[in-house]
Amino acid sequence: MPEVKNIMQPLISIILPCYNGEKYLSKSIESCLNQTYKNIELIIVNDCSKDKSLLVATHYAQKDDRIKIITNATNKRLPVSLNIGHRIAKGDLLTWTSHDNFYNANAIEVLSNELTQNNSDLVYSDMNLVYENSSKIKKRYLGDIESLPFGNCVGACFLYKKEVFIELNGYNENFFLVEDYDFWLRAFMKFKFFHVKQYLYNYLLQSESLTNQININESKRNLWLANISLLYNQFLNNIGISNPHITDFFKSNLTFEVYDFNFIVSNYSIFQEIEKQFLKTPNYKTKRSLKKAVIKQFKFKIASNNTNSSKKHIYFLLRKYWFYFSINDFRFVIKSMIKYLP
Repeated sequence: MPEVKNIMQPLISIILPCYNGEKYLSKSIESCLNQTYKNIELIIVNDCSKDKSLLVATHYAQKDDRIKIITNATNKRLPVSLNIGHRIAKGDLLTWTSHDNFYNANAIEVLSNELTQNNSDLVYSDMNLVYENSSKIKKRYLGDIESLPFGNCVGACFLYKKEVFIELNGYNENFFLVEDYDFWLRAFMKFKFFHVKQYLYNYLLQSESLTNQININESKRNLWLANISLLYNQFLNNIGISNPHITDFFKSNLTFEVYDFNFIVSNYSIFQEIEKQFLKTPNYKTKRSLKKAVIKQFKFKIASNNTNSSKKHIYFLLRKYWFYFSINDFRFVIKSMIKYLP
């Protein structure tokens, strides 16, 4: 019989930044250690927690030598902690998770296999939304990477080659609250993404999460909005588009602010230039069939009824798929929507 070679799994580094996460940290750590993919290192970056997070992390580190703990002397916030963890990581493949979320047992194995099989640089999966103190779970399908410029479709479960982090020079430490989205947008222009259509991750909806803090804390929301503007301004500059109105358009689309549809029509030539730039990236494909299907949906919705749900659906479709419309498509949709707009 031919000799069967034992091919060593590449080392995968999981970075786990933690700030005052003792309530959920054990479950997050265990979900990393209990992966079916065993060749991992877990780098816990304790960002000067004031609770017992360090004691929890130390408890697990004493039992499993795959864990490394770094404690920041001062609170440096998420993007800095991510860079600290990534820069000591020894893995060929990298990912990070949050102290209040947890993986399915096969998540890392599936992501690793998909990255190899699809010859990609970064893979990401769908996830479950888990409601705190409830058995309720909601499936979150994140969509294909072509929609990334209009929202963070990568989400919280992903795996990428180390060269992605190196080439991008890490996470932008000035973009707290949008550091991950900025990283994906910069990677979008240079690297190949692949969407794994499996629910491999569990995202906890709880009051102390940064996502919820953006909704309830005015100062954090203002910072989030300001950094979104800076993020899009940088992103558009990187593809050769410098126009503050277009930056505002992208921000409005992401943050569900109302914008003038006439602005879309009057700036359509700039949108066409953006499309040309996107077509040069490894992640963007033309979707003429999608465009036809979207227009068909618009016509159906406009003709069917004028209920509030129909209005919202039409508005959503326009926001989501404007990129695929011709100028005549815009005229048709906007003209048809006049009676529906507030």
